Amino acid sequence: TKLLLHFGKQHEPSFRTLVDDLLGGLEKVGAEDVVDVAIADLRGTRSKVKELEKAIVGSSGSIEAGKLCEFLYELYLAKVPMKHLMLHLKSRILTNIEELPKSAYKSILLAYGYFCPTEYAEILEAIESQAMICMDDFTFRELVDLIGAFADYQSGSKELFLAFDKRIGMQIDQMYPLDIAPVLAAFARRGHYRDKLFIHYIRKIKSLAHLLPIDHLASLVETYAKIGLLSKLHGYLLPFIIKDKTNLDSDSLIRVLYGYFDSKLKERAYREMAPVALELLKSCSFFQLARVGYAFALAGNEDVARAALERLEEVNDNSDAIGTMHCLEIAVRYKTRDEIVDLIQSLVKRHIEKYDKEDLAIICQCAAGDERLKDILKHIPGWEKLKP
Repeated sequence: TKLLLHFGKQHEPSFRTLVDDLLGGLEKVGAEDVVDVAIADLRGTRSKVKELEKAIVGSSGSIEAGKLCEFLYELYLAKVPMKHLMLHLKSRILTNIEELPKSAYKSILLAYGYFCPTEYAEILEAIESQAMICMDDFTFRELVDLIGAFADYQSGSKELFLAFDKRIGMQIDQMYPLDIAPVLAAFARRGHYRDKLFIHYIRKIKSLAHLLPIDHLASLVETYAKIGLLSKLHGYLLPFIIKDKTNLDSDSLIRVLYGYFDSKLKERAYREMAPVALELLKSCSFFQLARVGYAFALAGNEDVARAALERLEEVNDNSDAIGTMHCLEIAVRYKTRDEIVDLIQSLVKRHIEKYDKEDLAIICQCAAGDERLKDILKHIPGWEKLKP
């Protein structure tokens, strides 16, 4: 099984043979080793999911609860459902919640929130109750993971997040530098926070900015902009982002662009990011192209906006509704060649059922102003009455 875990990580050809050999004599494999075999399968070919789920259910009583929770996290990462196993484990988790390692709470929340939303409420209530009782027993690493897991599914009460707030606020010097951006982003994402917490962390952010990787700096810009406190950083992060801008990836670039969009530093930020954006457009997904192009279009940078549209033909198979609408707005704003306009029109019609009334009003306004887009209007009954 140790070899199997190694080969699973490395995607070696020997993997499938090893899995088949082990499954052929699975009754000889120890209960916890079965979990390792399943983890390896999830990391590798995922060829024996059903057989391994059945094996784990059959021997789950002999497997340590912490090991099973580790496996739940692997399921979540692989996005492979084993609902029969999870339903089987639910009562054991609820019964033994006090004995479970604190590090397991994150795995349980993420897995049940993703795969079993109907079972999530009961799991959530048990973990939240236990977290409130044992707040001081969590390590900071466990605390950061747990806050993120709650925020990912917009769960956790105001009282719980206030307790989290007080714990990480009172012991700010114990916070590992690379945990600051993720944990503050989680508070902002959940929406249960006090401005005081974010203001309290500004001093620490400033003292560590030169050490933080650029994706963390971008995340902090996005987070502080989202909660309306970016001005409190007084432009401190932008010079560090500019200095390391060639290491930005597409997602971090988007965070910087939208973070500074309503800032006094917008002009400088967009001027510095433009050459980076032009380079990153070569590898952007449809969603990323639309977001980058739209941001620069609103900022008045025609070169980047048009360059984003020119790549649509390569990535349109993965288009999304809102990104397509943004592309339509760019195409109307700047003169765009017919082939791109036709493509955007076909994508809008593909997603037409996904738009709400406000989106449709924007689409109608765009289409009504360009003769080439009039076909869209035929797919929107009563479009004349829709106003953005």
